[in-house]
Amino acid sequence: GGNVRGQLAEARAAQPIGYRAALSALLMSLAGVVFCFTFQVPVDSDGESYTAESLTVDWATSALDVAADDPSLTATEVAESVEEWTPGRGEDPIAIALWPFSLALALPVIGAGIGFRAVAKRARSKIVSRALFATLFGSLLSQIPIFFIPAVIALGVSVFQIRRYETVTAAAAMRAEAGPDDAGGVIEADVVEDDPADDDVEPYEADLDADDATDGSDRTS
Repeated sequence: GGNVRGQLAEARAAQPIGYRAALSALLMSLAGVVFCFTFQVPVDSDGESYTAESLTVDWATSALDVAADDPSLTATEVAESVEEWTPGRGEDPIAIALWPFSLALALPVIGAGIGFRAVAKRARSKIVSRALFATLFGSLLSQIPIFFIPAVIALGVSVFQIRRYETVTAAAAMRAEAGPDDAGGVIEADVVEDDPADDDVEPYEADLDADDATDGSDRTS
């Protein structure tokens, strides 16, 4: 058990920075595509997803058909007489309902794949950031960005981890170039010790005392 854990720890240490987050982004983007082929949405008789305009047309057509059969009905009676407001309604996977626009679902997967490949090759954060933007724009063009937000967030975490590593590495390199003398920023200076004799009498007063003693000896002689 200890050997297996040690091997797993070594394998994780050997992985590039941000590898697991980039891998998660790729898997989440693939999961988003799968979800688009399984999530059912209402479609009209032509197999197209409903819009506000198409839904209004179906409602108006159903009401007009009832009113044409019996013009004497009031609006309330017409509404109560309509049996099916959306005739021909069905359900299809959202990727089928949005065809051919759903071809754009491949864009966020491509962006996440490029980002994962860049991280696996230990590329700089600048390259991975471009893949992040490609994934983001691809998710917006897919018309279903909510399914790909987790992939965008995971790739963003990978970019953050790589940038933090680059910042720490650059700071360590700068400290190494500065050397041990400049690391602490301490300035050394020579210490000059004062003569204890100079603390008792100031130099100017000592010279005056010496001059007075000389004058007194001359007068005596």
